Amino acid sequence: MNVLGPRNVSTVLAITLALLTAAAAPAQPAEHADQLQRGDRHGPTHELLLTDGAQELRFSLRRPAGVVLTFRLTLPKGTRAYLTGRIGGIAGVMISTDRDSCTTIGRKLVCEQQVEWCPLPHGTWGFRLHKLDGPAGRASLVFRIGTPPHRTHA
Repeated sequence: MNVLGPRNVSTVLAITLALLTAAAAPAQPAEHADQLQRGDRHGPTHELLLTDGAQELRFSLRRPAGVVLTFRLTLPKGTRAYLTGRIGGIAGVMISTDRDSCTTIGRKLVCEQQVEWCPLPHGTWGFRLHKLDGPAGRASLVFRIGTPPHRTHA
């Protein structure tokens, strides 16, 4: 007889919620059931399901060549976390809830970091979300890379 403990029940519930919520999205491997993709695999938004308390999540995103246009992390209000991302040994980005770049909007904490427009190659970015504390809920990362808008010279 196989009995599920409280931790396993929580895991099963989280995976079930992720699968039900992502029913319209492309199939995800079971080990990534805590990550929900919105849009195509190059789409700008990556969603994560967060548990209560501390947590660490890793994921990767393929992006085209260009510059970072948008780097925004949205978390449940009351979350303390930081997110790092790297593309090989070429470049890295970081955003933290401990900085002044965060605004509370309703029950969400929205953090946006401006990134210098350095040309970046097409490739896979590796991300690591370090959740230090806070409630369970959804987090989303908007990480858009592309051609910078044309500037007019005065």
